[in-house]
Amino acid sequence: MQDKMTLELSEELRQYVKALVESVVLEGGSFEDQKKYLRRFCETESIDYTQLETNLSDLFETIVELRTYGSKMHERLVRMLGMKCCFTEDEIEKLISTIGNLSGKADVPELPQMDEHEVMPLGERQLQAQEEYKNLMSDLVPDLLQKKEKLEFHLPFVKRFARESGWDGNEVASSLSDFLKMYDDFQQEHSEGEGFKSSEKKFLTFQASLAHIDQSILDNIL
Repeated sequence: MQDKMTLELSEELRQYVKALVESVVLEGGSFEDQKKYLRRFCETESIDYTQLETNLSDLFETIVELRTYGSKMHERLVRMLGMKCCFTEDEIEKLISTIGNLSGKADVPELPQMDEHEVMPLGERQLQAQEEYKNLMSDLVPDLLQKKEKLEFHLPFVKRFARESGWDGNEVASSLSDFLKMYDDFQQEHSEGEGFKSSEKKFLTFQASLAHIDQSILDNIL
């Protein structure tokens, strides 16, 4: 019998899981830090988060054992758990072949292409999506700025919420990226503990508005 979750994961969520695994295994990223986003995205997809989280935890534990013992049994377990986590056979083989060499950085997987220009009439779903987008930004923006999370991991869902909110997904994603870069550039110009200048706050507030970042989020980071 085929795994029900494997059949139902969207390409966005599958790519996110792939990026998450590569980050943890190849770059030493924290699975704990990513769990809250995984839960949110699973809820968006109506996917059983608990089962997927368990499968990923088992996969990470088995990968540690594979690196320690290098046995064929552990390779088979990684393949089995990788399939449960929605990896393709080729992706699993590539992961196994690179597990023993963690000195380099993994490439960020190519993100799925979406039609970002279809705008639906404003309605209940769009209002709900706007609220979901706001909630996502309230968690994601501080992590992107303070914990240096990778925006690439989250772009598919940023674009999805933006598109479902009636906005252009590509423009929102680009504006968010520009906001993060502007914030970082301004911050580097200041001494530790020094706040932003009034003019810098105005620039950041304007750029944030293009990315539909709520003022309440800005109040906590500026």
